[in-house]
Amino acid sequence: DIVTAPFLQDFNSSFFPSCLVQSINGQDDVFDWTLNSGSTPSNGTGPIGDISGSGNYIYIETTSPRVAGDSAVLVTNNFDISSLNNQTLTFYSHMFGGSIGTLRIDASNNGGNSYNNIFSKSGDQGNQWNLEIINLNGLGDSIRFKISATVSDDGNGTQWQGDISIDNFEIKEGNLVDMEMTSLDIPIIDIAGSTNIVGQITNYGIDTITSLDIIWNDGTGAQSETFNVSLALNESYNFNHSTPIQTTAGQTYNIDVEVIASGDADNTNNMLSHTLYTSSFLPFKKVLFEDQTIGANDFGYWSPRGIVRLEEVMLTSSIDSIEIISVHGNVGGGTDDAMYNLIYNAACFGNAFVSASAYPQNIIDRKTVANYGVTIVSTIEDFNDYKNDFGVADIEVYTSYDTSNRDLTVSAEIKFAVNYSNLNLALVITEDSVHDNTDMGYSQFNAYNGGGNGPLASTGLDFTTAGNPVPPSLMYFKNVAREIIPSYIGSSTALPVNLFADSTYNFTFPTYSVPLHYDQSRLRAIVLLIDPSNGKVYNTNGKDVDAPPTSTVGI
Repeated sequence: DIVTAPFLQDFNSSFFPSCLVQSINGQDDVFDWTLNSGSTPSNGTGPIGDISGSGNYIYIETTSPRVAGDSAVLVTNNFDISSLNNQTLTFYSHMFGGSIGTLRIDASNNGGNSYNNIFSKSGDQGNQWNLEIINLNGLGDSIRFKISATVSDDGNGTQWQGDISIDNFEIKEGNLVDMEMTSLDIPIIDIAGSTNIVGQITNYGIDTITSLDIIWNDGTGAQSETFNVSLALNESYNFNHSTPIQTTAGQTYNIDVEVIASGDADNTNNMLSHTLYTSSFLPFKKVLFEDQTIGANDFGYWSPRGIVRLEEVMLTSSIDSIEIISVHGNVGGGTDDAMYNLIYNAACFGNAFVSASAYPQNIIDRKTVANYGVTIVSTIEDFNDYKNDFGVADIEVYTSYDTSNRDLTVSAEIKFAVNYSNLNLALVITEDSVHDNTDMGYSQFNAYNGGGNGPLASTGLDFTTAGNPVPPSLMYFKNVAREIIPSYIGSSTALPVNLFADSTYNFTFPTYSVPLHYDQSRLRAIVLLIDPSNGKVYNTNGKDVDAPPTSTVGI
């Protein structure tokens, strides 16, 4: 069949589109593309939804039995594009994960007898949909396409983090000139003085652009600069405007930045806006480590690495600037982890911003996920990467514990260094050195037993001689997450909507009743300052609960 352009396939039908034909498995490819909505089944790869947030898209599922080199291929109908003056193919791709392979588009103007490659992209491209534009001029008036996606691995034999997705496959009239203000690299918070206006522009038009203007305005007047460039279709340019913005302390600046090119056919993507806050003092910054750990279950085979790395960090002077929360999971078919926290663990692995994908891993300030390295250096480097981030506000934590009914009340005093708005507070209760001699739910699977995977020892435990599993009598689990109040993203009513520099705000969390089997003398209350718009933790601080040891009589 011949389809006449313009044409759009948004995949929102409940059936796989008939204009895309799956190739024959075992002959032209190995497996098929899948129509899907929402997220893909595997954590740490694939989108959380289609480009609109509510429809469908197609993707390749790379979980076993897929192996590196497997491919899935689609072939389209023939498209009559003769009515288009500036013939373009556009679509959105999503290529996120540690095992992303290659997405490839080939075109044929002879009914599929032969193909020429017109698009290829490989590897992780970030956790977002990316617009792809291909110039079809000169390829002929009748074209069919072959869409191929290939499975790769992460270098360690893992393929399942390799889902590749496509949405809004469209053949249409292209724009000769279409400049986009793609991104701004202006800090959200900066010290007073001057701040550079920096960002990236991209050419989505067919013509090569040689000159353009970039204009920024904070409401006090436009600042314009001409840039001489040479930007072909899909090429980007990183700019640094020669006129910085001049600022004073404790103020808020709303900045519009726009790219202007002669003949631009689409002005809707020319401008981005940015809010800059200037600080009145430097808050004391702590880095949050949310450690994804797992004890008794057989999926925690490599968790001793995380246990030792964190203990090594605790023995350094840097621990004064770190809060550690160990979030226990429960995946696999072995003995249940007795410290499993369903709500907290599920949020760490399924949130829309930064999501863990394996055990053991570390979510750092909810800005990135890091694997534990072979030596302490890697974990300290993770801390060093974020220790100088601006903390937004100083946080003081106060605890009050009623020993008669085991009620814990935690309050926070937050002094802001900048004007800000719409920030949340969350409270995490941890228990240190959790231990039970007899319950296998407190054991630890151990890949390092016998030293086959290299020596791994902490100050209190040598995992190379501890056996597999390590018996519960030897295990004391540090910084175990017991509760998060009210939720992973925090309370939206704990602070006023608008927050002002040099102002102090107080909030008392709902009273927490400490379960009888928790050691009340080993509890810590940790307050998180969270931006719900991006999921980041801007600052944190904790305080040990002043409570006597829990009696073991009758427990």
